[in-house]
Amino acid sequence: MYICLDAYKKGFKYGCRAIIFLDACHLKGEYGGQLLCAIGKDDNDDMFPTAFAMVEAETRESWLGTAVGLGTAIDAMLPHVEHRFCVRHLHANFKAKVYTGKAFKDELWGAARTSNIYAFDHHMQKILSMDKGAHAYLSGVPKASWSRHTFSCQTKSDMLLNNLTESFNAWIKETRSKPILTMVEDIHRQIMARFQQKKNGIRLTQYTICPKIHKKLETSKSDARNCIIYMHKQKSEEYLNGYYMMDKYMQGYAARVYSMESPNTWLADDPCNEILTPIIRRAPGRPKIARRKAADESTNPDKLTRSGYEDVCGSQHEPQAGAEAGSPQPRVRTRRATQSQAEVEAGSSQHGSTRRATHVLRS
Repeated sequence: MYICLDAYKKGFKYGCRAIIFLDACHLKGEYGGQLLCAIGKDDNDDMFPTAFAMVEAETRESWLGTAVGLGTAIDAMLPHVEHRFCVRHLHANFKAKVYTGKAFKDELWGAARTSNIYAFDHHMQKILSMDKGAHAYLSGVPKASWSRHTFSCQTKSDMLLNNLTESFNAWIKETRSKPILTMVEDIHRQIMARFQQKKNGIRLTQYTICPKIHKKLETSKSDARNCIIYMHKQKSEEYLNGYYMMDKYMQGYAARVYSMESPNTWLADDPCNEILTPIIRRAPGRPKIARRKAADESTNPDKLTRSGYEDVCGSQHEPQAGAEAGSPQPRVRTRRATQSQAEVEAGSSQHGSTRRATHVLRS
């Protein structure tokens, strides 16, 4: 099921930057599946939902079916379009190749953020001095897809992350566990309400520049006080591109998002009314709700981790104090740390004895 209404198309065409962010998220309902989304970036640097689709799995065929394309699908359908990678995911794949540590991370992000080729070569040379394999891996990734100094100015965006799609996935988090038709209607209502909120905010704005852009401009004025335009007593606002103006911003939300009609009004002989039963794929174990975090992501410091521990079950043979002879004794479950984990936790301990935590399970 693919959704892209007329208001989304017109808003993206007339009021957004020339860039689309693509991603997929898992559906939490009974039938599973994934939701593919294409998110634009409006002139106020906010997300602009452009299209979304429900598929059984994120595959090349699924992206081709949505006429959006991803990876090889983009190369097949849109060979001349600039393609960028999310640097956070690039760094995650980089770490998976055992190139971990703060030094590798700083140099990779330094090469991604720089706006000139000389600084890019400097960071790449530092990576080469640390590890030839790391340099070869990054050299195999086209620099035009992840380094800012190679980005085209046509998009009017130098974002290195796919944060807008992550924001959209979090925005619809509550409705992703509902049935398909209910979920689509809820997402449509959220977008319809968002359009109206944006229109109301635009009416209250007193600037001719988009609010977030105006704030960034005022912050950068102090750093550019010796710029030649100020020496000639000119205003920096005169050099802003039209994408950052309120007139352009208003065009993105000018179209009206109409509400969907009730299923009772659908045509009886419409072939689109027949919705096939999806193929149910259930993974073993309890269904996962929370996103799996990377190994180096921050976790709750107040929660005890089970990493480095093994469960050892046994029986408590010695009777407890005050217990009658022959009475059944409680079972004992012992959580024993591995030797390496115990040495870390012991710290200054000279004997390196393992730490034991005993939990009594009453029968």
